[in-house]
Amino acid sequence: MGGPETPMSVMNKLHELFPDREGFELHQFKIGSYNVVAGPCFELKYSDDAMGVVLLNTPSFFETTFKKWIQAKQKPEESVDELAKRFPSGPISAYFKEKFDQLKEVFDNSELVVTHDFDLLPNRRPKILMRACGQVAGATFFYHPPEEAIGTAGTALLAKKRSGVALHPKYGGYFAYRGVFVFPNVRLPSTFKEKRAAMLLDTVEKQEEAIALYNHHWWDGKYRDCGNPVEKYSDLQLKYFSTLPEQRWPIIAHWFQ
Repeated sequence: MGGPETPMSVMNKLHELFPDREGFELHQFKIGSYNVVAGPCFELKYSDDAMGVVLLNTPSFFETTFKKWIQAKQKPEESVDELAKRFPSGPISAYFKEKFDQLKEVFDNSELVVTHDFDLLPNRRPKILMRACGQVAGATFFYHPPEEAIGTAGTALLAKKRSGVALHPKYGGYFAYRGVFVFPNVRLPSTFKEKRAAMLLDTVEKQEEAIALYNHHWWDGKYRDCGNPVEKYSDLQLKYFSTLPEQRWPIIAHWFQ
């Protein structure tokens, strides 16, 4: 039986389950750093130096890892419609539920709190702010609306408060947060400092463009291109995620032919 987990042993196990080559990224952060950004309404009641890890998937995940997984789920002679009925909450959610169950088995002797990106509190608030985790861990850079960042918000703008947008330094808006893992008994040392994601939108004009696209044209996904991402979602993946969940199966039906 091994000794207690350390930050290094935890990350090694996580990378085995969520390797970069399969379209994943893992980023560490201190719970105290998250609490400062998230605020009292979303504060996590753990030690400030307890270790948190945020998981996101990159553009390659969909047509490599996810495709192989869902193809393997199809039974012999099973139609796509029959397959779809076995995933009422959608296959993407089912994939990550399965992976997170595997994660709990890997750390069965350690205290671990797993939160999906879609998990809510009874009051319908998210259990954890994924965006805040990604921001403090250096996975993404969060751009505040310019009027908020430079303190020039007027009455008219405040009446139409805009949301900020998180962009990945390599993938722009082509990524998705999938979960957060908290290890209450694994402590990060005082020397640990979270990374800071590169600020690619280095002018107010560029930031304004991204904020406007995200707030007023989010459905066309053009905000994702801000920051000149080096890799993007394929047309198939964009179509899949821009379609209502109950209408997505026909888009990937050719995977099962």
